[in-house]
Amino acid sequence: MINTMSFNIAAATNIGTRKNVNQDNYLIKTAKTSFGDVCIAVMCDGMGGLADGEVASMKAVSALNQWFLTRFASILQSGCCDEQTLGTEMDTILSTVNAELVDYGNSKGAHVGTTATILILAGGKYYVFHVGDSRCYKSGIDCFSQITDDDSLAAQRMRNGEITPEEFLTSREKHILVQCIGVNPNMSVRKYTGDYAAGDSFLLCCDGLYNKLTADELRDAIEMQKTSAREYMETAIESLITTVISRGETDNITGLLVNVN
Repeated sequence: MINTMSFNIAAATNIGTRKNVNQDNYLIKTAKTSFGDVCIAVMCDGMGGLADGEVASMKAVSALNQWFLTRFASILQSGCCDEQTLGTEMDTILSTVNAELVDYGNSKGAHVGTTATILILAGGKYYVFHVGDSRCYKSGIDCFSQITDDDSLAAQRMRNGEITPEEFLTSREKHILVQCIGVNPNMSVRKYTGDYAAGDSFLLCCDGLYNKLTADELRDAIEMQKTSAREYMETAIESLITTVISRGETDNITGLLVNVN
């Protein structure tokens, strides 16, 4: 059965007030296929404390864009668009990018790194693949949740029961990553899957966007724009960017929205 759902997509980014380069890179695309509309959204945040963060994030985005354009159609046609197949594909792509960035960093005598949060929507299923501390949120009927788990020291300690969720919110260790792409040869990709339906929305963003916002503020912003056209979706993201800058955020700031129709 062909899936009849479609997607509205939007994105916005801002260099912030401190950096000379926007080290965030992203990808957001839809495609019409014989199996229904599909969507990919990718958020990559080049590590600001490391060298050439924009090079790292662009390399990851470029590799994923190439995969979507050349490989994804054959996966759909094979009937193997499932968590295992896509997980293997993402492991291969991100491991290759990781190795290339490790080699690049070694050649320059510097660490080069990026986060990567990838959302694939196809056939009523969402697939999320994740390394780092960018995030993917899902807003459904009477439900708002953070799909991804941060790869930060504070989040790791919270999962281990060493600190409370309240302590996590104010921990300085939120900004210390335990893994990202490009720094260490050993890297693992977190994987999540679930269902989506018409009326659902997804937000992908870097820490520059969510650091100065509460979960309720993110939820309300997503809810208010759900039935909007693309330009109003972009305005919703830009409004959040303006808010976090007014609250003192200096980092690069990027958000991506997908509305399911």
